[in-house]
Amino acid sequence: MPLSATDANRAERALKRSILRRDNTVAQFNKLSQLSENIEHDRDQKTLFRLKLRDLDSLLANFHADQDDILDQLIMLSREEEYAKVHASIESTVSDQFYRVQVLATNFDLQVDQTIQSNTSRNLNSNIQLPKIQLPQFNGELPEWRSFRDTFTSLVHENSQLSDIEKFHYLISCLSGHALPIVRSVPLTGANYLVAWEALNTRLDNKRLLVNCYLDAMFAFCPLNNESLSGLKRFLDTFQQNIAAINALGVEDLAGFLLFYIASRCLDAQSKRLFESEQHANETTTIDILLTFVQNRCQILQNATSMLSHKQPESSKRSHNKASLLTSNTFDQVHQKSFKSASQNINNIPSGNSTNDDVSFAGTTSTSSTVVLGTAVVHIRNSSGFWSPIRVLIDSGSQISVITNACVTRLGLPRRHCKTTVVGLAHTPVCDTKGVTYCTIKPEHSNSPLISCEPIIMSKITGSTPSVRLNSSIRRIYTDIQFADPNFDVPGPVDFLLGADIHSFILKDGGRVIHTNCLPSVYETIIGWILSGKSMSNDKSPLTSLMLTAEPSIDQLLQSFWSMEEPSPPTAPFTDDDICEELFSRTTKRDENGRYVLSFPFRSDPSLLGDSYHMDLSRFYNLERKLQRDTKLYNEYRAFMSEYEQLGHMKRVSVKGKYFIPHHAVVKYVADQLKLSVVFDASANSTSQTSLNKLLYIGPIGVTSPLC
Repeated sequence: MPLSATDANRAERALKRSILRRDNTVAQFNKLSQLSENIEHDRDQKTLFRLKLRDLDSLLANFHADQDDILDQLIMLSREEEYAKVHASIESTVSDQFYRVQVLATNFDLQVDQTIQSNTSRNLNSNIQLPKIQLPQFNGELPEWRSFRDTFTSLVHENSQLSDIEKFHYLISCLSGHALPIVRSVPLTGANYLVAWEALNTRLDNKRLLVNCYLDAMFAFCPLNNESLSGLKRFLDTFQQNIAAINALGVEDLAGFLLFYIASRCLDAQSKRLFESEQHANETTTIDILLTFVQNRCQILQNATSMLSHKQPESSKRSHNKASLLTSNTFDQVHQKSFKSASQNINNIPSGNSTNDDVSFAGTTSTSSTVVLGTAVVHIRNSSGFWSPIRVLIDSGSQISVITNACVTRLGLPRRHCKTTVVGLAHTPVCDTKGVTYCTIKPEHSNSPLISCEPIIMSKITGSTPSVRLNSSIRRIYTDIQFADPNFDVPGPVDFLLGADIHSFILKDGGRVIHTNCLPSVYETIIGWILSGKSMSNDKSPLTSLMLTAEPSIDQLLQSFWSMEEPSPPTAPFTDDDICEELFSRTTKRDENGRYVLSFPFRSDPSLLGDSYHMDLSRFYNLERKLQRDTKLYNEYRAFMSEYEQLGHMKRVSVKGKYFIPHHAVVKYVADQLKLSVVFDASANSTSQTSLNKLLYIGPIGVTSPLC
């Protein structure tokens, strides 16, 4: 999907930042390589080389992280070939320098061990040499956080013999994946180590989130169909490990939290967001808190519905009654004309011999065969990093893949707006798309391959598949086949449509295909055997009545009815422009200095805003580094912000808020003169994926004169 202009510019800026960071790391590698060439004749250089050798592994880790960022941004910009032409050779050069430095360090006995010995092993009075403890590694998976935190705290964080800058280096070398960007945004200085460590703890040390992860792992465990040693061991390991982790967290009311977890899975997405906005500061909630919240919401919705019903005009009620009466009478007429005697097969009734000129065709039809589309059970990664089973429908005739809205909500997958137009048969548009998401799937009984895709989100894909229970002879004929869907012959819901965009990835090299007369065929894929084709069902399908009439449509009848009596103009504003005007008139006032005071025109509850502090802090650090590289721009920016404060447009606060608006500079040079504009980005999303702009009315477009 092509990027918008804004997303493309953002990706270009991110690519430039990653290249600059990577080039800085390469320069440090060059200096270390040059230093290694002089250690044989210069003792001072040898000592300096020994000290800098500590940073060798962290430099390599930073280099690979920057290379990965560069590749990601190039893929987003559809410039993958640039990586192989420009950036891949740099990785080979750095790798050669890394191993050359390692060889020189080994030859001169200067190898630095990246492990930290326990205090017991340093005891000179002990005769027992304990093994060295390796530094833990953490890639951002929540179930591993507590283990990493305690080990790193014991070995590094509370080690008084290490300086803060050394602890910072060790912390970066231990992190990867989603955890690394949390601390990479903080400048690498000794004073900032505690800031980075606190940011990591604030983001990940969430008791409720951790308990949810452990419960998700237990609820996602697939039931065992047959007794086996490996299955029982997997069951025991999963539940013992997660129950022990939950007990270690020390949840006060574990029974109440467990009931809350089960009940909250049944709530809609909007209710969940409102609940989290009220209880985000509560580490562990209980079922009583959730039930109280739902009871309050019911009372609010009931009161709101009652107010709206009382405001309905009498003329609208009369019109509604007339429309209902007309619709009922019309349906009765059509219903009477629909009942025609018909045989079990299709009967044609020519219009010339019919007693009713309106009816041109009537009859019934049934069939004893069913066309089977292939189904499979695969695993998909949810928002907590665990794998959950879903049922997919395989249709290579579809150009896109589709996932149901209920499945996305159940898995907690992120979603974004989609501008793709989806059409079906006869080029009929599909209007109920809910956006697009990114997900990863894998076979049910294997950990590879991992298939990434971006399916379209829709409310529903199809009905139960297959439509009827298949003939039992299929299982007898294919008794030795291990199907990808164990319940392929039983009608059931479909969560995912696997289209042609990823269908080729599941095909197996040299995969076998088995054909059987009067039965569907089976073919081999990497996710298992798939059944597809025409099948004879056990019973004939239900009779389907067919009838065509020349009666006017309901839309035409209603349109004729409404043209008789136009409704009175609404007394309450109902368009966005009217609501904005009404809010402006009701809330605008003047203070004692004659200045206008306005209120934000909120369309939704401001409590839906999440926490944006860490995101804003990261963008502020990036802005600070950019300004420090340009003294003139830095001075202009400071002057603007000082003037902004002096004019009273902003002031310092005494209490830390919840939602922060980031700002950045937009620079334009006119005749070598710098023109600066400071942009406050109220479209930046918070932790609830909601920004300030999303909660406000837009108002009328084309206002020419500013407000005084």
